[in-house]
Amino acid sequence: MKPLILSCLVVAATSIAATTNEIATAIRDLGATDHKVREAATRFLATAGKSAVPALEKAAQSSDPEIRLRAAALLPAARLGLPADFPAELRQALTEYAQSTVSQKSATVTRLAELGRPARTFVIELAQSEPDLETRLLIFGPLLEPVGAELERRLQQEKLDNDAVARISEGLEFTQAIIPELSVELVPRFIQRFDAVGHKKAADELFDRTYRQLEQLCRAAPQDAERHNNLAWLCATARRRLDDGLKHIQKALTETPDFAPYLDTQAELYFQKGDQKRALELIEKAIERDPTMDYLRHQRDRIKKGDPSVPPPEPAGQ
Repeated sequence: MKPLILSCLVVAATSIAATTNEIATAIRDLGATDHKVREAATRFLATAGKSAVPALEKAAQSSDPEIRLRAAALLPAARLGLPADFPAELRQALTEYAQSTVSQKSATVTRLAELGRPARTFVIELAQSEPDLETRLLIFGPLLEPVGAELERRLQQEKLDNDAVARISEGLEFTQAIIPELSVELVPRFIQRFDAVGHKKAADELFDRTYRQLEQLCRAAPQDAERHNNLAWLCATARRRLDDGLKHIQKALTETPDFAPYLDTQAELYFQKGDQKRALELIEKAIERDPTMDYLRHQRDRIKKGDPSVPPPEPAGQ
């Protein structure tokens, strides 16, 4: 049965392209007196995919209890764009997903992931419906563990051919879509590695995608200093868009003045721009602000040596 399920998932995006009038008629028929008409309308809307979502959302507020209940039941699957012949048991679990406990959600995600690569779109959409990072990590963290192990294994390969680069990019894209907050920890090493082995195009594409993602997080919370710092650190360690990185770290320092880790990011950006003197001034200021942080002294030693191509030291504990 699994190949059949997978083929259903592959064609999920090809749900019936229902017109606005057809959807409106079906919504009305959800409340028909004839049971067969109601069932036919329900089946039709189940195949209409995401195009039916606005009408279903409105119908879920209907004063007619039959329309309201049926529309509410159809909405979760419609938002995911599930095909009509999606496995019934899993469809029911997804329908109940929003009201489920964390452990129930985790079980649903595990079952969905067992369907393989074609189910990734649905997994990502579920992850993006979870705004709380801790909750998302609990639900989706176990799913990402083998992906992370594979990424690390490939990163350690002496040579990276086009296939390896493509698989790394795919794994990173999946991980970033689920936990975008991890991007600044994951991505710079891969950009540096791609650059080092001559895959500049792949490095540029990875940087551009990550920059857009982190920039979107900054726009969603413009006063979140950590988000601006993360974007600035990406620019510094990827050695790209350094001036934009300086703008973001300035926003972070405006929100949290003289915070040592942010001063370190600012120092790294100036170091990458070739301004060793300014970088040293900033790292000294960071050490003054937090003299207990050994990392900052190692960073100062590195900057004094004057080679920005040498990666920053690893913070203690990593």
